[in-house]
Formats: sequence, structure tokens, C-alpha cells
Amino acid sequence: MAAPFQIENPAGLWALLGLVPLIILYLIRPRPTVMAVPSLMFFLKSSGSRRLNSFLRQITHDWLFLIQLIALSALLLTFAHPYSTYEHDVTASNTVIVLDVSASMHTKEGRTTRFDLAIQQAKRVLGSKNSIILAKQTPYLALKDATAEETIRFLNSLRARDTPTHLGEAIILAGETLGSEGRVVVISDFVNTGGQNPDVAKAVLESKNIVVDFVNVGSDGKENTGIVKIDAANEETTIYVKNYNKKRKSVQLSIGASRTTLEIPPESTETYSFKTPPGTTKIKLETKDDLAEDNIAYLAAPKEGRTRVLLITNNESVFLKTALLASSDFAVTITEPPVVPKDYYDVYIINNIDPAQILPGTFEQIFDNVEKG
Repeated sequence: MAAPFQIENPAGLWALLGLVPLIILYLIRPRPTVMAVPSLMFFLKSSGSRRLNSFLRQITHDWLFLIQLIALSALLLTFAHPYSTYEHDVTASNTVIVLDVSASMHTKEGRTTRFDLAIQQAKRVLGSKNSIILAKQTPYLALKDATAEETIRFLNSLRARDTPTHLGEAIILAGETLGSEGRVVVISDFVNTGGQNPDVAKAVLESKNIVVDFVNVGSDGKENTGIVKIDAANEETTIYVKNYNKKRKSVQLSIGASRTTLEIPPESTETYSFKTPPGTTKIKLETKDDLAEDNIAYLAAPKEGRTRVLLITNNESVFLKTALLASSDFAVTITEPPVVPKDYYDVYIINNIDPAQILPGTFEQIFDNVEKG
């Protein structure tokens, strides 16, 4: 069984010798004179064997002496610096979870995905008070100081996003959110696509005595080839396709109705350039791997011909009008309410209008035209 307290300075126990003078003074203080009475001699003959017991009883019944003894003992023990330790789990009260919701969390892990595994892990580390930071391109504090039940409901509503992730910045935000006590739990596949290194961010928090746990829900050996970047311009567009595998990959690339085949070396990136088509074009890698989300992208470019713009205003801005007319890509029509054409336009601009001049149903008509594209 562990001692209730420990001594930091054992040499300080010598100070307890200061109790000796107190005890001596107590022993040598004047005593009442004992007189022998013949009629009591018979009883006094048997008292010698009980002197020690009588002495101890006298001490225990002398409350003033006991108070002095205890007070002086406590004072002298301070020289030995006694202390006591106890265990307190600071991580059980406040937990900040950094949850990776980036595109790589869609990756398949057996019959499930990395994101589903992350949700399961998050539910296992909940404390009495929980906060959740979503790690994506811009970290976001989505939940703060919630109970375990509230946090579980929130976790069940989450879905992974098709975004990159800045995991290091999310960890720093978690440290700022935590406060004085608790821990930070980072649940991710640790495919960090930018920003501060997660290990560096972890070291920063640990230097402030903050407990940081990394939970990796990803595994090695996953099959993936994906579109990692698109450089689009008016005349030409370039697509970047990366092969994350350790072997050469042949993949078919579809751009609208056209198709081409790319031969990509292991762990390398291949580019393909083509004339930018008008309108919206679907770009797809015809392959099956463990991450389907990076196999499809969309390219949006102006349609052939000029973009029809309708400027609705009661107080025409010279600067806005000049900016619109300066581009040969725009066919600009300027109208003044209450007259608003019902024709279809690619862009509607409402600027400096007089509400009193707007006829009922005008905005509904514009909204309907926009909805119909």
C-alpha cells in the first residue's frame, strides 16, 4: 500500500528533535507532594507496576500538552517538505477532434471507406465536453463544447468533401480551441496536400503541454490514378493526371466525346493539352481504383459567340457600363425599370434600382429565367 505522503527533504526530519525539549519540560515540571497515609499503604504497594500506564494516561489526558505537541510537530515537519501526489486524467474532460474530411477520405478500405472508419474512431474518443474541427483546405470549427450525445448526432450527419486538406493548420486551430486542459485527437489518412507539416504542428502543441494523439485510418498499397490539376485558358486547357501506384499505368482519358490513352510511369504525373471547348465539358478517367472521386472533373468555358448581359438600373454607373462595354466578349443590353425585357440572358446585373419602379413579378421572372439556364 502506498504511503499517504512522501518526503522531499529527508534531512528535514532532524527538526523533529525539537520535540525533545517540550517533552523534557513536561516531565520535569513540579508535581504534587505525595504523603503516605497508613490506612492507604495497602493499596499503594501495588501501584508501582502501574506507574508507566499511569504516566501514559496522564499524557493522554493533558489536552494542552497534546495540542502543543501536535502543533510543534506540524511546524517541524515543514522542514522535510512533505507532499502528496494524485492522478488526474486531464484528457477525459475536454476533447478536441480534428477530423479529416478531404477528398482522400473517400478511399476504400475493404468494404468501407476511410471516412467511415474515421467516424467510428471519433465516437470512441469522446470526452465529457467535445469540439470538432473539420480539416479541409480551410479548417473550420464545426462544433464546440458539446456533450457526447450531441457530438455523435453531429458525426452521423457528416460527409467527406471533394477538397484538399491543410492538416497542420487544423491542428494549430485545435490547440487554440482546447484551452487549459484536455487533448487533441487527429483522425486522418495523413495525406496532407498543403500548408504546415502535421508533425511540426503536433510538436508546437506538445511544447505547450497539450496531449496530441494521431489516429491513422489509411493503409498502404491502395490503387489510385487521378486528375490532380487543370490549367484552363481561353484557347487551350492542360490536364494533369497522376499515377500514385508503384507500377506503370495505362489509362483512357475522356474529354467530352473524344478519347485518348495516357501511359503514366510509376508515381509520376502526365499532362495532356487540348483546345478549350465551349460550354461545360466532362473530363473522366476510364479506370476503376480505390478513389473514384478524382477520376471525374468538369471544365466550364464561355459558349461560342458573345455572352448576353442585361444591366438593370435606374441610375446608370459610368464605371460599370464602361467595364462591360470594354470587353468584346459581352453583348450588353441596358434597361431602366419598370421596363425589364423577358428575354433570356446569360448574365443579369441589377444595380442602383429604384424599388418603387419595380413591377410585381419582375424578380420572379428573372429568377425563373436563371433557373432555366
